[in-house]
Amino acid sequence: MLNDIVYIQLTMGLFVTPSAAIYYMGYPGNFYGCLFISCILLILTNVSIISLLVIALDRFFAIKSPLLYQKVMTMRKVYCINCGIWLLGINTGLIPIYGWSHPYRELTFCRFIDVIKMEHMVYLQFFGIILTSNIIMFAVYTYICLVVCLSAHWSVNDLNACSRFAVNVRMSSRLLKLTTKPNSLWFDFNCSNLGCKD
Repeated sequence: MLNDIVYIQLTMGLFVTPSAAIYYMGYPGNFYGCLFISCILLILTNVSIISLLVIALDRFFAIKSPLLYQKVMTMRKVYCINCGIWLLGINTGLIPIYGWSHPYRELTFCRFIDVIKMEHMVYLQFFGIILTSNIIMFAVYTYICLVVCLSAHWSVNDLNACSRFAVNVRMSSRLLKLTTKPNSLWFDFNCSNLGCKD
């Protein structure tokens, strides 16, 4: 599952940079082409955020019930979870194409805000996906940090006996640092967009 998030981030980097250059030049110059490119960016963003949430929940269950986790979590289930993440990301990213976008008009220059409504970005993307995911991740990683604090009092023999548990705790602590920095950037952006008027 961690490999999937790496591929998603790589895909975002490879796609977002050329898309930003295309946007800067104003291409594609028609409404539906611009809307489609904008939705692709939303899909990749949503898949990335949902993946971070699923990884946090994965770490939670790995620490909460390590024996059950090892028994239940198979590669087939990991593939099914990844497919579910992509389906959810695609469906939420395509909502502007389903109708929650600005009405059709002739465009000569493609800009994100000309096709995607700010209400969609703030209420669905920010409050519905980003903020909700961050609150859940904060709760999960707070629990994991409490486990880390408690495990700091264990003796060396106890940690050796539970080495896999200790590895899960360390990995979760690193993931906390990985998720908080990029996701915190969305707060300022969407709070400023909340007050924007067309």
